[in-house]
Amino acid sequence: MLEKEELEKDMWHRSILECVDKGKKRGLCLYGAGYWGEVAFKVFQKLGITPTCYCDDNPEKWNQKKNDLPIYSLEQGVERYPEAVYIVCIDETKKKGSWDREKQKHMVERLKSLGVYDRNTELRILYYVFLLDISSLDQVGEAREIEDNIKEEDIQNIILFNNMSNSGSYYLEQLLDGHRNILCLPYSETLENVYVNRMQYLEGDELLIEMMAQMLGYLHSEFEELYCVGQHRFQGYCVNQEGHFIKDIYIDPTIFIQQLKLQLGDNRKLKSYAHMLKVYFAAYNNCLGKKKEKNTEYWIFYHMHLPNYDPSTMYAHLNADEFKRVENLIIIREPVQHCYSWIRRFVMKEKNNA
Repeated sequence: MLEKEELEKDMWHRSILECVDKGKKRGLCLYGAGYWGEVAFKVFQKLGITPTCYCDDNPEKWNQKKNDLPIYSLEQGVERYPEAVYIVCIDETKKKGSWDREKQKHMVERLKSLGVYDRNTELRILYYVFLLDISSLDQVGEAREIEDNIKEEDIQNIILFNNMSNSGSYYLEQLLDGHRNILCLPYSETLENVYVNRMQYLEGDELLIEMMAQMLGYLHSEFEELYCVGQHRFQGYCVNQEGHFIKDIYIDPTIFIQQLKLQLGDNRKLKSYAHMLKVYFAAYNNCLGKKKEKNTEYWIFYHMHLPNYDPSTMYAHLNADEFKRVENLIIIREPVQHCYSWIRRFVMKEKNNA
């Protein structure tokens, strides 16, 4: 693995496997003995490491045990394991599994004040819950070659799609998704920073896991109903005529890993940002059952959600021979209708739910 100084300065962690490697050498303490502490314990055990202990700010939990691990105050934990890796595990708040960012910030500051904060501390365990829904990576076999599978090399063109809010972008995306030449990844946002700061350095199982982690919200999971894991990406947008969430966009995590292996080949390393996009879109659409058609050049419909995005930023990451055509599309709405839609969606909805 590359050392910290070899990576981009703003990279907040490399991978969960790096965290596991460091935890095996230095110890691994889970800060938060609540709902997400329980989930974190299971995830790390799945990756072959048993955490050292729990730490928690609630005095009622001190000197108790959870999963046969002792629960200490943070000060006690740091005194016993000053070199350990500390992972922030947010406790449940308003509803089961919700993610309290203010509490997370407070916990991070406490770790910094005690001198045990490092770049793995803010690893968000919720991104890795898919590991609990699959067998080990070694047991997930390779996908067999299927003649009508779309391959990343079949994708020749890309549309960079941006929009103003409440402009009908999701409706347009759902319409275009039915076109046989267009591949969509609903609410795909921009993956640019993920590639630049992390993905380009990874390979093998480390790359597979982190690419899977970026699919939070697309994977069938026992956690998919939690707002912070699943529907936060799609709720209220990808809906049917009755206004209900379309669960057809969920895919099986085991099949998706197989598709990633198939797209990446034996050399499980990304060649470029464009290569990563092609792998994601081809693998996802294969999981949905989209069939390859002969003599078809596929388009990526890349829904970035960045109305102020400078396309030249994207061009800097695309090699000249990676796409035959790169087109830009932005959708706006008549101002009065736009304003009314915003008021109806946010103001009136909040008032009715109050």
